[in-house]
Amino acid sequence: SGSKLHLPLFYIKHITNFKWLRVLSLRARQNIHELPKSIEDLSLLKYIDLSYSKVRPLPSSIGRLRNLQTLDLSHSDIEELPKEMGELCNLRYLGLKGTKCLEFVAEGLGKLTNLRTLHRFMVCDDKGKTR
Repeated sequence: SGSKLHLPLFYIKHITNFKWLRVLSLRARQNIHELPKSIEDLSLLKYIDLSYSKVRPLPSSIGRLRNLQTLDLSHSDIEELPKEMGELCNLRYLGLKGTKCLEFVAEGLGKLTNLRTLHRFMVCDDKGKTR
């Protein structure tokens, strides 16, 4: 209930042991470059903050986080959004402001019918590349 747990970096690969986790903030963690594929095991997650991080790929398993409401990738090094993002049926906020490395946006984003806030809307060509 509002309490924070600060873990050393090497615990990130074991993060899925925290089955009841609802908020995951890795904001400004410059030494984390990817999330574990087992992130899907955190089925109760509602909020993920990867802003100002060095995370480049998002695992396709992120699409299985059906309770996720907020995903903040602002000012991160994210390069592409996987098509499985379209399965995030409860996503309300997708922060993409300042994502200079983002080159590929999957067409599945059109399925995000609960999305209320989308920062940095991009126009893509027919291959999904941003213009």
